[in-house]
Amino acid sequence: MNLCLLQNEKGKTELFIKNPENIQLYHVENMRNHLWGKTIHPSSGRTATHTNWVMDKIIGNHMVKEFTSFE
Repeated sequence: MNLCLLQNEKGKTELFIKNPENIQLYHVENMRNHLWGKTIHPSSGRTATHTNWVMDKIIGNHMVKEFTSFE
């Protein structure tokens, strides 16, 4: 269970978010189906790299020196 704390000028709210037991199951199934040619997976290395870059900017990961575009 994860605690999510929301705070603003009106006060504080705590939410407890329970993750499903197999949180990666659907992602792995989608990757498998993509590799077998059954579907097209909505994510790619390019989108994953961009998402990682955005998260690093949000959380301030100082280990990443720069972002290199694949384009």
